[in-house]
Amino acid sequence: MKNSDFTTITISKETHQQLVNLPWFVNAKSSAVMNRNGTVTFPVGLDLHAKLLDVHEDVELAIQIFLGLKTN
Repeated sequence: MKNSDFTTITISKETHQQLVNLPWFVNAKSSAVMNRNGTVTFPVGLDLHAKLLDVHEDVELAIQIFLGLKTN
């Protein structure tokens, strides 16, 4: 895949810790960048990003819904 096939997302450290427990989120762990403000930035495929936005316009909330941590 080319870099143009990815976008980056930024979520809280807590949500990131839950996400990296899932085997299909390899990039969330291996390519993660910890930010000074306590958030984590990492690449995701454009198709996954679009699916997250279909769940909720706030990507972090969409991930939390996916993980069962929040409801829509």
